[in-house]
This record gives sequence, structure tokens and C-alpha cells, in this order.
Amino acid sequence: MKKFLLVTMFSCLIFTSNNSAQKNESAWALGFGFSYPRLAAADVGPKDPNYGGFISIQRNFNEKLAIRVLGFYRSMLGKVPSVLFKESPGGGPSTVPANWEVDEMTTTTFGGVFDVIYYFTVTESMAPFVHFGGGFNYYDPDYSKDGIYNKSALAVGTGVFDLGVGSEFGISDNWKLKVDFSFNLTDGGIDGIQRKPDGYNDRSGIFGTSGDSYIAVDFGLLYYFGKKEIQSRNMPTGIIQGERVDYEKIKNIVKSYIPAEVVREVIVEKPVTQKNNWVLVGVNFAFNSAELKPESYPILFHAVKVLKANPGINIEIAGHSDNLGDEKFNIKVSEERAETVKNYLVGKGIDSSRLSVAGKGSSEPISDNSTALGRAMNRRIEFNVIK
Repeated sequence: MKKFLLVTMFSCLIFTSNNSAQKNESAWALGFGFSYPRLAAADVGPKDPNYGGFISIQRNFNEKLAIRVLGFYRSMLGKVPSVLFKESPGGGPSTVPANWEVDEMTTTTFGGVFDVIYYFTVTESMAPFVHFGGGFNYYDPDYSKDGIYNKSALAVGTGVFDLGVGSEFGISDNWKLKVDFSFNLTDGGIDGIQRKPDGYNDRSGIFGTSGDSYIAVDFGLLYYFGKKEIQSRNMPTGIIQGERVDYEKIKNIVKSYIPAEVVREVIVEKPVTQKNNWVLVGVNFAFNSAELKPESYPILFHAVKVLKANPGINIEIAGHSDNLGDEKFNIKVSEERAETVKNYLVGKGIDSSRLSVAGKGSSEPISDNSTALGRAMNRRIEFNVIK
């Protein structure tokens, strides 16, 4: 059956959503939140409650690499076996009863670390990462509540090394929820018990060292700002795209998939028999949703004009994605976005019986998903002339 070839070339293809999550050439991020610290490899046993908080400033260079400076405050509770205390303030034997535990040994620490962050493959809703680094912390172990004499419980400033894993979860274009688990190694006095070869305080720390360690789980928010060129969706805001998108190449790729007989923004009156695809370049959506961005409306306005001028054709509105992220989610979002485009066209007077929708996900790429340019090309809304 003969079909009319409809093609309108529009400017600039790239989705700014995060499968929305967005990807930027570079960005800054401010972070803040609460911490749950807990003594780990130390002479004292961990005990609740423990609490703390953090603030951070982060710089993302590309989609894989970032650095941050993080400041923290942490308060940890511990219980201490009486066998560790062998002398009293007067120099005689300790008066602490055998097998008794100190309930209220508290260590307060604050400081800062410089971390390098590496992001794994990220999707619109999640960006897992690992980090490592080091810095300085000041700690003050306190035994005073239980009246225990401990001459090694000193306030000290020393180094700290940290290693951890975590993930960012998309909330909006700029806001991310962050969960971060870290292991922190410092010197042997954070629990107020210095390692000594006396038969009592001579236990080794982690990896046979004399150091003590603690864990910390951070829950907080990241606010991304200072973003540069948006390059792709399906990834969280602020994580950098490794390759700069060449918009002229995008246009050229679009042209290569358009039949030769094309007139921009007009109807080609010569009927053709081949299947025709009409790529809507520049139809963008809000973060993690099917809500149209303002720049999409002029493009859809042109589509309405072409469809009204050709009432005898039917259109399948197909949403497409790249291959990043979960395919079921990609299909769901691409279908919802196609449905949004349909609703807009119906609202502008196009009969709904002429329109159908399909969510294709990543099943029909038109370019290479291994590059930023290719992924940007594959994320598209496409009109297929079906009648």
C-alpha cells in the first residue's frame, strides 16, 4: 500500500533525562547528612547508640571519576572488659571488679578526608561507586562517666585512611540521595587503650597493625550544580560523559537514516511504497518521568502541522533508549514517553485512532551504544508511518 513520505528535520538530538538521569561533562556537588559510626577492630566492644554527621564538596570530572573533600563528626560508644585496667590513679591495683564491663566509654572524633571516587556503570536511578582516601581526625576517648582511671585515654590528632562503597540514587535533575559505607583505619588510641607489650594491651589491630578501626554508614543528599554540557540520560546528574557529543555528527546520522526524497517541514507529495521513519529530534523529557521539556513543544507543533496536512495516514509513535540500565525499565519509560507525545497530538486535534504507541527500549539501535554519540542517537522518539 502506498504511503506518503513525511520527514521533518529538527535541531539538536539529545535526551536530558535520566532514563532519565542526566550526564554532564563536569559538575560540582555539595553533600550533607547523618552518619551511623560503630567501632570495629578495636580493644573495646561496640555498643549503641552511635551518631554523627558529614558535609562534603565533590568534583565530578567524567562519568567514571570524581574527587571529594568530606568533613565528619562521629560519636561512638564502647564497652571495655575490666581486665584491661591493671592500675589505679595511685599506682596500685585497679579497683574495677573482675568481669565487669564499662558501659559508657565514649569516643568523639571529627576531621576530614580527601577521597577519590570511581563510578561503575550507572543508570538513571542509581550510580554505584567505590572510594578510597585519607586525611586527619581528632579523637577524644572519655571514660569519666564510670570513674575509670585510664591514663592512655588521651585526646589526640592523627591520620585516618578510609575505603568504602556506596551509591547515589536519583531524586531530580540536581538532587541525589547518597548511601555510603566506609571502613576507617586510624591509630591504636581511638578507644582510649594504647597497644603495649604488657600481656594485656598487646592485641594487634586490623592486618596485624597497632591501629584501631571503625565503620561508618552515611545517609544524605547531594546537590549537583555548575553543570556543563548535558550529554546523555540514563545516568545520574553530575557524572561526566567521557566523550563530548558532536551535534553535527548527530544530524548527519539522522540524515543517513532518512530516505533520499526529503523536504524539510513540508509534505513530499510523491507517494512512496517503502516504510518511512520520522525521527523527532530534540523531544526531551523531565528527570525520571514522561513530562515534556519546554523545548519539545515547537518540535511537536511542526509534527501536528504535518499530520493535519496528511489526514489519510496513521502513525506509530515509538520510544527508544540506549542499552544502559535495566531493559524492562527502559521499555516502560520509552512507552510512557511515547504515550505522552500521543496525548499532546490528540490534544492538538489529531484523531487518536490514527495514533498508536510502542516502547522499544534498546531493541532497535540506529548507532553504536559504546560511544556517547551513539547512545545519544539511540535515545529518540520516532514516528513510523503505518498507513
